[in-house]
Amino acid sequence: DVETYIHDKISLSKFNNVYRSTMFNRLICFLLERHLFKIAISVYDRMLHEHFLPSRDISLRMRGLTLVKENVVGADMVAAMKQLFKAQGYTLAMLLELLQFLTTSTNASAELLDDVADAFISTRNVDLSSSGNLVSLMVTACMRAGRMTAAERWLKKYESDCTEQGTAPDAAPYAGVLETLQEIQPENSAAVQATLYRMRSEGVMPNLSVFNSLIHSKLTRREYTEAFGLYHAIMVNSSTSLLPSDITFKMLFRASKFLSQKRSRKHKRPENAVPPRQLFRDMVQCHLERTGNVPLARSNIVSASCLHLALRTFMAIDDYPAAIMTLRGFKSFGFQPNIQTYSIVITSLVLRIKQELGHVRQADEHRFADFVMRMKPREPPNIDVLERRIERGEHVVELSGPACVGPETVAHLLSLAESTTPSRSETTHAAHKRLHTSIIPTVDMLLGTTLVPPLQEFSLPPLVRLLRKVLFASLYKKAAGGKREGWSWEAAAVTILTSAKEEMWP
Repeated sequence: DVETYIHDKISLSKFNNVYRSTMFNRLICFLLERHLFKIAISVYDRMLHEHFLPSRDISLRMRGLTLVKENVVGADMVAAMKQLFKAQGYTLAMLLELLQFLTTSTNASAELLDDVADAFISTRNVDLSSSGNLVSLMVTACMRAGRMTAAERWLKKYESDCTEQGTAPDAAPYAGVLETLQEIQPENSAAVQATLYRMRSEGVMPNLSVFNSLIHSKLTRREYTEAFGLYHAIMVNSSTSLLPSDITFKMLFRASKFLSQKRSRKHKRPENAVPPRQLFRDMVQCHLERTGNVPLARSNIVSASCLHLALRTFMAIDDYPAAIMTLRGFKSFGFQPNIQTYSIVITSLVLRIKQELGHVRQADEHRFADFVMRMKPREPPNIDVLERRIERGEHVVELSGPACVGPETVAHLLSLAESTTPSRSETTHAAHKRLHTSIIPTVDMLLGTTLVPPLQEFSLPPLVRLLRKVLFASLYKKAAGGKREGWSWEAAAVTILTSAKEEMWP
């Protein structure tokens, strides 16, 4: 596990020099910042066992965690904490870290959290008006424990201190209330409205967390018009401090995917709904605004999980040009495809093929699945060749039944991801080098029968090639049986992809 790995890396046999003390301090700080509290405690114990002295900051941060670990309980815990809080240099940030540890890594009760936080406030005479994050943590902890009176007490004390200081309350506590209501009482719209009214009366400016909580609440209740209305409000009032995050986009991509499916007909797509391509464009635009037009810079807007959800959405609605543009986003934003990326594309295609092959083909009917399943690896797509194979009943892939898609279909799709026959201008050596440098998952990996190594990355070009061929199959399906003399399929595909790029990339 992670703890064993870390202790192995810092063993005396692997790290034994004059910087060992510095290493301990920095490693503990690193672990605490990532809320890996139990590992931080074990590294701290090792540091003391080796007779190294922690920095004062680390010592103060770890003393509280150690008290919890030693199972000091009840009044003794609070008394010991009061002594710790009197120490010069103990900060509010350290208290928040301690409360986070009590909340996530122990079975501490909400009453204990309440007592510890009260002890800090009384010992240090803290003004809550500048402690919105502390109030948010305490309010949400009390609400989850069903202690609504205690939660209200914290919120009222916060509002009172803000009034005394002449400052508007921060949005964090109210965002915490809305998020927790969504967890414990998702249907309680009256409580949500009461919280919003309270925010208005207190002069609280909503932040992104508030908007995200409201959007989540509206989507849960299938109130799509209101949810997209909130998104439009964010975009109209966008600024450096108010931009949608990946959480926002993921919620709306899920909603777009749901509203685009046939089974969602009872939920009409609202007039203010944002098309998936426009959502993607907004995401890219917001990321560039946040990073100063540096696509490869990291932000809280574009993430690998958000790109995967966008890809899943476009594949579900058969928008293959948009899926190709999304795949290219992986490279633009510095992400590498993994097994999930391949699984999203392959699974979507397999399900569509299975659905179409499950119905008897009518005379003169041209199905997407018929074209895809009669394409040959490394063969340039050609509608005339494929139509002849369909008419003659020629099969490239032998299925055990008309709708029995399985490993052979997955293998066929992976084979279509191979490059077409090299051009005359490309040497045989260059072609072989290109083919062998691509890393793609095996059929067993995609079927889940073989474990994929952790953090295994795969090549992007094969997936793009597969979707380009799938795009041709979609074009052939639409044009089959009609007049097409003089058509340039390659030119048509380029035009379609160019249009998708213009729509999705600012």
